[in-house]
Amino acid sequence: MKSTQISYSVNPEKTGEHIDLIRGVFEELNRSHLTEVSYSCFQTGEHTFMHIAQFGSEAAHQAFTNLPSFKAFSKNSGDRIVNKPVSIDVKEIGDYKNRLA
Repeated sequence: MKSTQISYSVNPEKTGEHIDLIRGVFEELNRSHLTEVSYSCFQTGEHTFMHIAQFGSEAAHQAFTNLPSFKAFSKNSGDRIVNKPVSIDVKEIGDYKNRLA
């Protein structure tokens, strides 16, 4: 499984728009039920974000990046993002999910 963490800051005036686009990705993921995909996003500061994406196969990665909502999120991202995103490969040691809601 390939796991990646991506961190960056956005233009303060674009933070709300950016969050809306991220939420759109999650809405589509919830409808599409992609397999071999795990995706999380966190707001780590007022205008900073961290994404963690895990893909069980290249086909799963391609299915994710081909989602219309992800394409909308990626389009014109340079207009929202202040600094170049930092992407690092991460190795999962463990994971526990018990939904709070």
